Amino acid sequence: MKKILIVEDNKDISSILKKKLEYHGFSVDLTEGGYDVLGYMRDSKMPHAIILDMILPERSGVDLLC
Repeated sequence: MKKILIVEDNKDISSILKKKLEYHGFSVDLTEGGYDVLGYMRDSKMPHAIILDMILPERSGVDLLC
């Protein structure tokens, strides 16, 4: 099963995305902020794709891409 990581601080948006992606057969993990995603990437298996919010607490999506 393909895993997707959603990096989104708005719980409503991340919940909707998660439900839609799971409905289509994806495994979905959620993180809320810049430092959360860094910990996830260090501790978890790499996802097949990442949906990344550009405006996050602590670090921007652009900073995370770099």
